Amino acid sequence: MPSIDCQALLDAAKDEFAKQDYIKAIPLLVKLIKDKDYRVKGLSSLGACLFYLSHYRAARVFLERALIIDAGYLPARHNLASTLYTLKCYEQADREFCAIIQMNPEDDAAWQGRYHCCSALGRIDECRSILLGWPKALQTSPTFVLASAQLLRLEGKKHEAIQQLHNFAGSEHAGAEVYALMCEIFHETHRLQDSLKVIRKAISLQPNNIFYLCMEANIHYLCSDVDKCSKAFEDAARLHPRSAALLLNQHLLFPVIPTSSHQIDECRARFNYGLNMAETMPQLELVYEHPMSLHTFSLAYHNKDDRGLLERYSALMRKLAAPLLSHLHQARSELGAFNHVPKFETDKLRIGFLSKHFYGHSNTIAFQGLIRLLNRDQFNIYLIHVHGSLDDDVRKELDSFADHVIYLSNDLSDIYNQLHDLELDILYFTDLGMTPYDFLFPFFRSAPIQITGWGIPHTSGNDSVDYYISSDGIEPEGADSLYTEKLVRLPGGLPCCCYSASFEVADIGREYFFLPHHCKLVGCLQSLHKLHPDFDHLLEDIALRNPDAIFVFVGDEYDVSTERFLQRLATFAPSARDQTIVLKKMSRGEYQALCKCMDLLLDPIYYGSGITFFEAVLSGTPIITLEGSYLRSRVVAAGYREMAIINAPITQSLLEYAEVVHELLEHDDKRCSLRRQILNQKHRIFNRADYVRHFEQFCIAASKGALNCNE
Repeated sequence: MPSIDCQALLDAAKDEFAKQDYIKAIPLLVKLIKDKDYRVKGLSSLGACLFYLSHYRAARVFLERALIIDAGYLPARHNLASTLYTLKCYEQADREFCAIIQMNPEDDAAWQGRYHCCSALGRIDECRSILLGWPKALQTSPTFVLASAQLLRLEGKKHEAIQQLHNFAGSEHAGAEVYALMCEIFHETHRLQDSLKVIRKAISLQPNNIFYLCMEANIHYLCSDVDKCSKAFEDAARLHPRSAALLLNQHLLFPVIPTSSHQIDECRARFNYGLNMAETMPQLELVYEHPMSLHTFSLAYHNKDDRGLLERYSALMRKLAAPLLSHLHQARSELGAFNHVPKFETDKLRIGFLSKHFYGHSNTIAFQGLIRLLNRDQFNIYLIHVHGSLDDDVRKELDSFADHVIYLSNDLSDIYNQLHDLELDILYFTDLGMTPYDFLFPFFRSAPIQITGWGIPHTSGNDSVDYYISSDGIEPEGADSLYTEKLVRLPGGLPCCCYSASFEVADIGREYFFLPHHCKLVGCLQSLHKLHPDFDHLLEDIALRNPDAIFVFVGDEYDVSTERFLQRLATFAPSARDQTIVLKKMSRGEYQALCKCMDLLLDPIYYGSGITFFEAVLSGTPIITLEGSYLRSRVVAAGYREMAIINAPITQSLLEYAEVVHELLEHDDKRCSLRRQILNQKHRIFNRADYVRHFEQFCIAASKGALNCNE
């Protein structure tokens, strides 16, 4: 057999690598690793190719093999450190960067890597120490400037960080990373147009950077420019055509503020087309490091039965995740870890609540009462935080109510084992669909009973979720057909226990908000993205009937969305637009006080109030509602029935809605009567221990049923 010219193979592989044709380089390197003298270089280069092809876990395997043979081979250690960082294994990556610095204290990239790891772990003091320890000779390098700007960013000095990066951007050493960091900081300060300019500069320097293209796409998304967003994701998908996330991102998207009902229909058609395409492409794979958009989140705003789409989406994700799920199951089986038998009669039931939003978020308000009041003689409470959850005083308080607090890692293999190690009897996914890749967690089947509920007011579409927890008083007739899960209607009107201590309504007058005193104020204080274009026509009808009334809205955190909404209003509801005041985003306490300043509140059609209903009730201000066909538009009506409000402003048509608004604005006595009733009866919807007791009964019965089934 003729001998292999290893140097020629290596040179040829380097040429392909330089051209970024990693696919062609790989077979050359596979041949190279058969030679013992070139094995380390071959393994290291093979790992680098796999890294640039986004096959990070495979890259890690080959790089670790190279270092087993030669622990001092710096290219392999660099590549491994970068791979671990991309996999979000920050502790391990930091150890690799430390090892590189020990071998070469002047290694600028290793100092940068250490900084980024400590930054990702939230260790600001260590970040400062790293900057102080950075070799002086390297403190004019781009890596040092980037790290210094990052620290300013972490310290909240974002203007100073931008200025430092802007000054450096004019130098010959400035690379794409400088502009990408400027993009992130501009984004955080809501300067979307500036953010767009600098990310385009970064892309011009690195046109094949998938993450920069995704950053551009996200900015276009926030600007509601779905065509440009789709194009940017399409450009990213060309670089990795097997990536399911990149393919789906370009098709399964909706504008934050749609221009019309027609645009919504077009986007839903594109959604269906993209889903069809993905279902027929066997080569697709989930590359977990690629950004995944919240594909299904906006569907609920469109007043459609989305069960079929959600089930198809979930089935596609299960299919794409099958290799990972098989690997995780097999690895755990080999450890003999599947031995959990629920102890229903001798032990307390172990119930876990899982979310990324257990902090100062409406999800916490929705579940705090249940978590606080569950009977500790019967239940052990596990509060499970998804990686990246914000840490604030609200989270600390909620943690204090749990028996066990778990912080999930950011590695799927670790998460799988963490959840199974808890040996839960019941796992409650409080807000499936609000976090990328959270659709995987039910597939892990880490508890014999998996449930969801009102945190997301519609079915998950996931056949690994067993029950959807709702209530008798809120579900329409025939609602079972709307859910993939088995629908559980607990007694009562509202499917939650809202804890009144979560609310403090300050007595702040109209002058605080610079609102007029001489006219009636009609508040529609929901997030603007919830307002369907059909609602604009209703607002116009109300405006024409009540020309002296003023509509009050709360603007979006991004001005571009507020402007887009007002432009739409000017098109479809010009009279309402002329009678509109828009206030800036405010704190929750200010919001609750603002509700009290209103004469009337309008519940949006199709996707109505949720937690905001409870906030409005504390103020006493009447809310007019159109009771729809889905849970998400029936909260206010169910709440009024729970409170036994006489002549509650519950309407069944758009015409009736406009008439009731006019009648209440014209008759102060009727409006004041409603306000008195609401304030007198508000106690009936707060701190509902009866809801908690019914939930406990369901859990116990379901657990016994699961035990019988397993037997």
